[in-house]
Amino acid sequence: MGLSNVKHNIGNWLKHPAPEALFDRQLVWIALGLMLTGLIMVTSASFPISSRLTDQPFHFMLRHATFLVLAIGTSAVILQVPLEQWFKKSHYLLWVSFGLLIVVLLAGKSV
Repeated sequence: MGLSNVKHNIGNWLKHPAPEALFDRQLVWIALGLMLTGLIMVTSASFPISSRLTDQPFHFMLRHATFLVLAIGTSAVILQVPLEQWFKKSHYLLWVSFGLLIVVLLAGKSV
């Protein structure tokens, strides 16, 4: 009753998204899993390099985790904006993204 009931409840929770949710729960869990996998990969790949360069073995892992926390916080704020507002401002956002691509093209080699 204990473990099988928990498995059944978790399975139902993942299969059936809440109707009032503004986002896809399965997609969020997949993204979090990819973030965790990337954090583990960065930690294991940069451990000797960060030990040699900074004398702190978890330097790159901490930096990566900081950026992940900032990204999750930003996405939590952006999820609060209604979808209609994104549709209304989509033309402006498209031009802003083109402008940022041009900035990256011009300044990309010097950074």
